[in-house]
Amino acid sequence: MYVTSIPGGVGARVQPRSGARGNGQPSLSSYPWTQRWEKNLNYLNFPADTNTDQFHWTELNAYYDRPDTLVFETNHLDAARSASVSVVCQGRREASHWTWVHVRNGGGVITPVADSIGWFGRGVQVFSATLPGAALTEGRTNAVGTFGKPFFGPPDMVNNNIDYISVNYFDVTYWRQFRALRGYLPCNSADGAGEIAVTGTSFTDSTRLQAWDVTNPLDPRRLTGTPIQKVGATFNLAIEDSVDPASRHRYVIFDTPKIPAATKFSPVTRYALENAPHADIIYIVPEAMRAAITPLAALRKQEGLDTLVAPLEGVNDEFSGGRKSDYAIRRFLKYAYDRPDWNTRFVLLVGDGSEDPQNFWGTSGVDIVPIHKIPAPVNVSTGDGFFREITPSDFWYVWGLQYQVPPSSGSVPAPVPDLDIGRLAVKDLGTLNGVVSKLVAYESVDTSQSWRRRMLLHSDDAYSEESTFGGNPGAPDYCRKSYEVVFEAINDVVRSVVVDSAALVLAEPEHFKQSYLLRDQRYVYPGANGDTCRPDIYATRAAARTLVTAPLLARLNDGRLWWNYQGHANEKLVAHEYVYLDGPDGDDKQSFTNYGKPFFERVREGARGRSRSRSELRRGPGEPGEPGRDRLLGLGRLRADPLHPRRRLAPQRVDGEVDVLGPAARPAAARSQRLGGGGRARDAGRGAGAHADPQLRGDPGGLLRGRGGLHLPPDRGPGDAAHHRHADDRGDRQRPAGHRRPAGAAVLGRRHAAA
Repeated sequence: MYVTSIPGGVGARVQPRSGARGNGQPSLSSYPWTQRWEKNLNYLNFPADTNTDQFHWTELNAYYDRPDTLVFETNHLDAARSASVSVVCQGRREASHWTWVHVRNGGGVITPVADSIGWFGRGVQVFSATLPGAALTEGRTNAVGTFGKPFFGPPDMVNNNIDYISVNYFDVTYWRQFRALRGYLPCNSADGAGEIAVTGTSFTDSTRLQAWDVTNPLDPRRLTGTPIQKVGATFNLAIEDSVDPASRHRYVIFDTPKIPAATKFSPVTRYALENAPHADIIYIVPEAMRAAITPLAALRKQEGLDTLVAPLEGVNDEFSGGRKSDYAIRRFLKYAYDRPDWNTRFVLLVGDGSEDPQNFWGTSGVDIVPIHKIPAPVNVSTGDGFFREITPSDFWYVWGLQYQVPPSSGSVPAPVPDLDIGRLAVKDLGTLNGVVSKLVAYESVDTSQSWRRRMLLHSDDAYSEESTFGGNPGAPDYCRKSYEVVFEAINDVVRSVVVDSAALVLAEPEHFKQSYLLRDQRYVYPGANGDTCRPDIYATRAAARTLVTAPLLARLNDGRLWWNYQGHANEKLVAHEYVYLDGPDGDDKQSFTNYGKPFFERVREGARGRSRSRSELRRGPGEPGEPGRDRLLGLGRLRADPLHPRRRLAPQRVDGEVDVLGPAARPAAARSQRLGGGGRARDAGRGAGAHADPQLRGDPGGLLRGRGGLHLPPDRGPGDAAHHRHADDRGDRQRPAGHRRPAGAAVLGRRHAAA
């Protein structure tokens, strides 16, 4: 509910109408009442589309195990009238399903709703039936039961028993007498026509007893003149009305009104965001965190950017009727994009987001700034095919802003953002203070910081186990895949760009190859796939902790401008050899001692997909602002589109900039880079986008730090950026403004995707 109060006015008042017509009609005996029962105990990673509800009551449907655990309650039944039941199921596999549904009442009587219904796929299937009123019994004595099998033909305990479908929720409609429960009676005019009478019974407080017509929720009317009669120890209230049988009237009769908790409503501050004069960079931040982002906004203001700090509550107020919504943010950004006088180029979302914003599971992370979910660009094997996992995407907020809703990816030439977007995925105010202080401090550069020259180009080796990160679940082989040598090839190209093309003459990029560090691991030939295989992945993982993890952490603690990883990863670990852990198997981020030497982190997953356990959704977010530690800045894709109207940057003079690497070649025009990525499975900060505006072509510190840029969340382990998947990097490129890539020229992101 959204209420507007205008100072100095008398305000709108609810208009009453008479509830006594003297029509002398007998009171209706009952009315149809519909109630939904729903629980959210299981999460579906691979729905058919983003409109599908991903939280379900059950996970599997067995033929031989038939517990009636979906219990529901009915009250004040009118058994003379029929009831109806609708059970909504969700297919979890692209396969056939055979389903039975029934209702069991308190007397043990079973009434079928669906009998051996065959269907197919990952869509929604609704099973409905009309039942006699006697099929239900009073109280919490009824239950919905389901069982099924995956294939046509006789059931079999091993081969035709478990069907991959979920019960999402079910609706029950039954006829109920006009009796209050705990002083509250929502009811309707049933099948009455013309003049009718309704008598609500079983109330206990006549002093507060009242009736309302809420047929039109925008124009509720209090019913006056309704007689109250004492019957024994309770009270009745009678309503008389005239109704059209084609349109039921809805009423609420109560002596105990339902009052929202104080935490459910608050005053709204009018920010008039549309009146801001300019907004080169927009910070969308909750009111409670607004002051904490001020130092960063002030720094950007000093650097010549017009900043707009937009409270999230104000965005929701002005662009979504006060409701917290991802669409409110998109509408606001579209408004900003359409304002030529604002010249908006950059957006920073401040606050973590969650795929479980209502915290159904009770252990999910905070949802401060909402996320939007899209089908991920990489197909993942689910055991019966490859499907696209649903993942958060901040990119959605800024793509296709010329449209009211972003078009499908196939209807536009390329997924180029209209604005550059980033997110500080913090979960509380203390964390945000730590992040902001690091970002501000990182802007201070002096000639003693030689560590800013050094870059770590980390390549996975070509050995991988098929049962992880997608592939063929269940295959035990830990073997060399010839196509995975592309990881080293990509970093060779990156090194060439840094040293040669980018003219970063004093940069010190190191190609950190796992294949070299693990070269002495025992292998057999030929292995299960006809290539070289390592017989014991656990032994290799143990060795990798010494041979790879130790020198990796030593380098990062010594100070590196950039850690660029190419290979297999997810948000919990890097590489099949577990060379970096941030999850239940270990916590390597506690080993960081790179105080005052934060690094950009770019972890790109090169696998065909990734697997995700349920526990991942339940796991809380990381600690991006942990005091003292300087694990800074996950670095995502590098993008530039010099032909885009918001991508062309005029030549700039850089005054007072320190060349850490000595004399630097200045570009004729500054290049725009977009740093971005996909989302973490449950929290949006892992892989949200950001922007950097390089101004010192000879200085990698200036290139990646960027004056006026947005930065990705600090204090993330390398697995946090694992969702920068290669198939989502179509068209990645890095070139000066005004420069067109020759037709047919190779693009690194596309080469990676093709590989």
